[in-house]
Amino acid sequence: MHAMSVSLFMNMKRIIKHVKKSLKKPEVRKKVIIISSLSAVVSVVVAVLVSQFIISCLTCSVSKGATTTGTLTATASVASTCTVSGNTMAFGAYTGAVADQTGVITANCTKGTSFSVAMTTAQTGGFYQMTSGAEVLNYKVYSNNPRTVEIVAGTVILTDNNASGNNQNVTIYGRVPASQIAAIGAYSGTTTFTLTY
Repeated sequence: MHAMSVSLFMNMKRIIKHVKKSLKKPEVRKKVIIISSLSAVVSVVVAVLVSQFIISCLTCSVSKGATTTGTLTATASVASTCTVSGNTMAFGAYTGAVADQTGVITANCTKGTSFSVAMTTAQTGGFYQMTSGAEVLNYKVYSNNPRTVEIVAGTVILTDNNASGNNQNVTIYGRVPASQIAAIGAYSGTTTFTLTY
């Protein structure tokens, strides 16, 4: 657009010069009115072209290749949470002989959490109790398979200073002692393990 405007401007300038030169000749003076009209038209055209040229020059120096950037910031937070649960330690039918069974305590904490799990149920007469109405059947729980390390209130069964975020399972070894006199019935009892974090 810039080059075309310059070319038209130069052509119009030559035309005007030629017209003015021709007006000095006697044979051309009869056409003064026509030439004057033409000169006015040319002047208008030149004015328009000049204005377009100026506008194009004002914008030609503006660079359209420049860039700028912006950023979007994302934030989030992860809170420390934990769960602890146990399954059922099913001793089955008690016949008066020693009955052994195992159970599992499952703990899970958010990755990076420090926690511990401990027994928080107190024994009654040195035992945990399953009941059926008013009837009682005693049992104990241990942290090892030979059942030599008893789990009583306050016993810590699991500690972790930097949780992985995955389930951590601890096997509990239960035993119903022999020679208990128990009435007919369906017995059940619970012990509580508390997770602290």
